Amino acid sequence: MSTSTPSRSRLLGKLRHYRLSFLSGLLLIIGLFSLLQLLSVGMISKTMSDVRQDSAANEALRQQQALMDQARMEVMNASDKLNRAGIYLMFDKETGSVGSWNSLMSEAEASLVHAQEYYQKLERFSGSARNDAVFTDLKNSYQQLYNGLLELAQGIKKTSEIDIFFAVPIQAYQTLFTQRYARYLQENDTRQKQHAQQLLNNLDAAHTLFIVILGLLLVISLVVWLGVNKVIISPLQRITEHLRRIASGDLSHDIVMEKRATREIAVLNNSVIQMQSGLVDLISQVRQGMETMMQQVSHVTDDNRQLSEQANRQSAALKVTTEHIIQISQHLEQNAQYTEQASHHAQETSHIAEQGEAMMSDVRNAMQNISCRSKEMTEVISLIENVAFQTHILSLNAAIEAARAGEMGKGFSVVAREVGTLASQSGQSAQNINALIHESDNSVATGARLVVHLNDSLQEIIQAAKGTSTFLNEITDISQQQNQSIHEVTNRISSLNDTVKQNALQVEASARTCLQLLAQAEQLNLSVSLFQLPCTAEPIEPAIPGTTAAQHVKGYAALPQHSPAL
Repeated sequence: MSTSTPSRSRLLGKLRHYRLSFLSGLLLIIGLFSLLQLLSVGMISKTMSDVRQDSAANEALRQQQALMDQARMEVMNASDKLNRAGIYLMFDKETGSVGSWNSLMSEAEASLVHAQEYYQKLERFSGSARNDAVFTDLKNSYQQLYNGLLELAQGIKKTSEIDIFFAVPIQAYQTLFTQRYARYLQENDTRQKQHAQQLLNNLDAAHTLFIVILGLLLVISLVVWLGVNKVIISPLQRITEHLRRIASGDLSHDIVMEKRATREIAVLNNSVIQMQSGLVDLISQVRQGMETMMQQVSHVTDDNRQLSEQANRQSAALKVTTEHIIQISQHLEQNAQYTEQASHHAQETSHIAEQGEAMMSDVRNAMQNISCRSKEMTEVISLIENVAFQTHILSLNAAIEAARAGEMGKGFSVVAREVGTLASQSGQSAQNINALIHESDNSVATGARLVVHLNDSLQEIIQAAKGTSTFLNEITDISQQQNQSIHEVTNRISSLNDTVKQNALQVEASARTCLQLLAQAEQLNLSVSLFQLPCTAEPIEPAIPGTTAAQHVKGYAALPQHSPAL
């Protein structure tokens, strides 16, 4: 007894100091909710299983009853047809007719065949449906009625006598079958009511279980809320309040360690303590390094100011040099334009001379064509002279023949004389035309020689114009090369000027950055001085009280700005 007491005390002490983790509590809550969920799912599964079983039983009972109804209707139909066939048989006996009942007999036999088919389906289905004493009695009475009707139908067909109706007690069989069928329907209705009542009982039980589970969920939720509020929310609120004090710059207070918090809250509490300690060390180091950093930033700002002044002077000198080079480039461009215009005029002169040469060639070709046509005209005139001579000969011959004819040839001699006169005139005209053509040939030849001399002169002019154009083109190329070289020099100087300006801009940007850094450093020093450390009661003064960022900005604003871009 004395040994168990200290061990129990140690166990109780461990339990008091044991901290439940957030994950363990969450798993415990999830386990409780899962257990309740499993209970509800099990109840729902059982209810659904009972509903499925009742539905299957009701469906089997419905199908069994449907098959029995179909078999009963066919049997009753066959009984009715047989009764009507018996009545027709009696009429045949009385009236002497033959075979008026045969169609009814065929219909009755067909109904019996259908009834037997439905009954066989019922027998096959009865293996999966209920098969109690009531249903067995119903099947026996059905079989008895069916056999009686079959025997009655066969007896009527064999004997064709009405006495067979008295030999088979069909009415008794039918009455018994009807009574048992009514009891079968009553039994089915009772079973369906029992199934419905059982389903209602299961639903009531499930409803009660759901209400109980809902109550347990509410109780568990309340307990969980109280526990979470005690071990998580309240410690987190105290830690949040302490973090707000740290955010406002108060590092002089220590956080209180929670005893009933979870392990995660305890770890967070220790982390906040470590963070506060690290912030105290960091702010102390920042305060020590701020003065040195602000002094270095001030020196860098002064150096940037000097670099900016030098860059502005270089930019102004490069601007003047660039302006002189641009003037030289403009003069060269004007010379190149004048040379190009002279070359263009020389090319136009050469082009006009070439057009004159082409026109001279056309004139020469035209004169050659005229000379060729003159030769053709000379040949035609020679032909005309020959024709005139032949005509004159013919006129002489005609005059001779007219003289021989005497008085009868006087009229013909007049015609011959006129023809001879006309031939003489034609020959004279042809000679005149031939002379004119010879003079025209001489003129054309003289013009051709002059055209050749003119063509030679134009060739010399064209060659001279081409030489002048080539010389001017060479001068233009040289001017363009010089202009291009000057442009390259100008571009390089402009690039150098841009580089100097970019350097000046970068120096200015660096100076502004240094000024901003200086201002931010002063702001940071001011912000750091607001923190209250455990050993410091009052804020610390700025690191460089005599020099501020505003003074550096005023000094930098007095610098000359860089010149605009060219």
